[in-house]
Amino acid sequence: VPLPYHVESPFVAGPRDAAAVYVEVPGQLDEVHVEYGACYKPGRIATLRNVDVEIALARLEGQRELLLSRVDDLRRRQFTDPAAAMEVAQAEESLRAVETQLAQRRRDQQRLTIKMPAVGEIIPPPRRDASHAEDELPSWRDRPLDERNLGASLEAGVLLCYVGYDDKLEAVIDIDQSEIDFVASDQRVEFKFDALPSETFTSEVEQVAQLQ
Repeated sequence: VPLPYHVESPFVAGPRDAAAVYVEVPGQLDEVHVEYGACYKPGRIATLRNVDVEIALARLEGQRELLLSRVDDLRRRQFTDPAAAMEVAQAEESLRAVETQLAQRRRDQQRLTIKMPAVGEIIPPPRRDASHAEDELPSWRDRPLDERNLGASLEAGVLLCYVGYDDKLEAVIDIDQSEIDFVASDQRVEFKFDALPSETFTSEVEQVAQLQ
């Protein structure tokens, strides 16, 4: 008769079938257009500001204008000026390179405006404490879209929120490889939350992922 055995592991719970919204381009939180717990139609969630992106855009736009003028001048003179004919191809190549960089920076600027992927409730991510070095911009604390975080620096990859409905949850459980063989799909699972120490929630294992 097999002896009873249980596995204890930490887990992260989040809303099921909800879209996670992350910061794609780092910046300072300039505006927040939603509130946690409220439902919205597709629109803006938050606006960030990145001074480096703004400076790069201004520099590249200036370079593009100068190169456009130079290419136009060389094209007009290339039939009568051999030197201009030799330079036009190089100038056009430089213009294409600047336009490629400019397009990338414009995409970065657009991604600083973070939009909702669908209709739904703005569900908060797990809370966290603030931490930053003396020479860094103040970081955010608690939940990134809280009003107190206006002006704080949000790095790429920060989870701003989920968009969906929080009536169903799913959990990702971090199981040690030495105990993974004791876990299988459809097994009963009991969950304990730090915020609700006296309550136990139950579910079942849906999938077991193996590390390669």
